[in-house]
Amino acid sequence: MTNLSNLSDKIKQWGETAPKEIDESFIVYKEELLDWNKKFNLTRTTSDQGIYLEHFLDSLIPLKYTIIDDYETMLDLGSGPGFPGLPLKLAKPGIKTCLLESNFKKVRFLKALIRKLEIPEIEVYHVRAEELAHDQLHRNGYSLVVNRAVSSLNVVSEISLPFLNRGGRLLVWKTVEQFENEQKEAQAALKLLGGSIKNTFEYQLSKNRNPYLIVEIEKTGLTPDKYPRNVGIPQKRPLS
Repeated sequence: MTNLSNLSDKIKQWGETAPKEIDESFIVYKEELLDWNKKFNLTRTTSDQGIYLEHFLDSLIPLKYTIIDDYETMLDLGSGPGFPGLPLKLAKPGIKTCLLESNFKKVRFLKALIRKLEIPEIEVYHVRAEELAHDQLHRNGYSLVVNRAVSSLNVVSEISLPFLNRGGRLLVWKTVEQFENEQKEAQAALKLLGGSIKNTFEYQLSKNRNPYLIVEIEKTGLTPDKYPRNVGIPQKRPLS
């Protein structure tokens, strides 16, 4: 049984206020995602329940721990078809949001969906993060960065921290196993980048699924100007 029409109830269970139109917005989101997916490869998850759990609910997990309540600006790095940034924006419409995506087809989808849902104060950029991070309009320009992509934690940190102002937070979605394997090298990289791991939040999307983590990283100092390095270098030669 799908729960697409009950996301507002889930948000309320977590003690948060849900915008009155949020359930309808998520239904439109799902319909548009599946329609565009017929032409473009936006997602491998195509069941209503899969989209609810793996995309929408997973994106909204920070609300459960009230870890995005105090932020005014949010950047989603590697947003894909909008996860996690767009569901978070729908739940927290007051956050000024930027979705960053290098795949042009996904950018087209995001812009069309944003127009259809008439979402205010949100921008979509078709550019690599390694390039945009050296733009002075964006460097140190965000209080919250979110990332649900697959890169290792040290790579994500190098690309993400330059966007954060001091005291800002980076939230990274990881499996428990990934975090255990990546934590040591990530901590070494964070010393170079001006950040530190502040907390981890463990959760399960359903009882029969493996646990996941949201890793919360704090921007504690200035990131040296040379970071992030040129496109592709963080992945080829990760900091450690």
